[in-house]
Amino acid sequence: MSPSVGRILRTSRRFVQILDRSGAIIEATVSSKALDVTVGDAVEFESKGVETVVVKLIPARNSLARSYRNEVWRIAANLDHLFIVASVFPLFNNTFIDKVLLVAALQSIPVTLILNKNDLDLSATREALLVYETLGVPVLFTSAKEGSGIDELRTVLGTESLRIAALTGVSGVGKSSLLNQLIPQASTRTGEVSARTGQGRQTTTQAVAYLYPAGRIEPLLLIDLPGMQNFGVNHLRPNEISYGFIEIAEHAARCEFSNCRHLAEPRCAVKDALESGAIAPSRYESYLRILTEVEEAQPY
Repeated sequence: MSPSVGRILRTSRRFVQILDRSGAIIEATVSSKALDVTVGDAVEFESKGVETVVVKLIPARNSLARSYRNEVWRIAANLDHLFIVASVFPLFNNTFIDKVLLVAALQSIPVTLILNKNDLDLSATREALLVYETLGVPVLFTSAKEGSGIDELRTVLGTESLRIAALTGVSGVGKSSLLNQLIPQASTRTGEVSARTGQGRQTTTQAVAYLYPAGRIEPLLLIDLPGMQNFGVNHLRPNEISYGFIEIAEHAARCEFSNCRHLAEPRCAVKDALESGAIAPSRYESYLRILTEVEEAQPY
């Protein structure tokens, strides 16, 4: 009998959950540690005695990965869309947003920015949001507390071309509360914001995919990614950083030198664009921080 095909919904140290083609959810083990499966992966599995075993990982068309403690972790795969959940200052973390946008751009994953908690004062956050809107990143405004903007988010999630989407964000921005509005049965734990740091306490420790029907013939897999304060990108090569900053890549094509790092090189089109206002200072500063972080992590 040939193996069956399914989709990974969640993983743990010993088991994975698979959604098979009939819509059944099956618990299975993985045949080898060499099979680096993550949520969203398509896999082949078969019965071996009383166990169900994943025997093959089908190559993913994209993967969202981050660096952590000198290792690279694939945290989701085969994404049709990625939603970055943010909140008003001081929780608005543009470095986190820029890192996720960078990785998503390199993997050709479309992104929408969700500004949650818009029942709070937006005045200090509007300028930062304008930077991303200028880049063409769609922005949705929601308040999980008041329920505003949820219908607009449901409309986007109802797009028929979406099969797998994910929610990510730093802890404390209300990502889990949004998920509870969308999928009440998920019963996701919600965290509080630390009074000392102004940052959230992490509540989601493993990526989990939920079935989001919303009247669709084929349910959307909506992945809740772990809350985090840092999205490590040290696995990237330094020359990938400028490619992933789309506005820098656009102007870099006109630099005098093909290996220009856009720091102090002469006749740098990126620096010219920064001076003219075509590149936002906050984005260039993020580029510098990320480039420095990646270069310092390179083995020599």
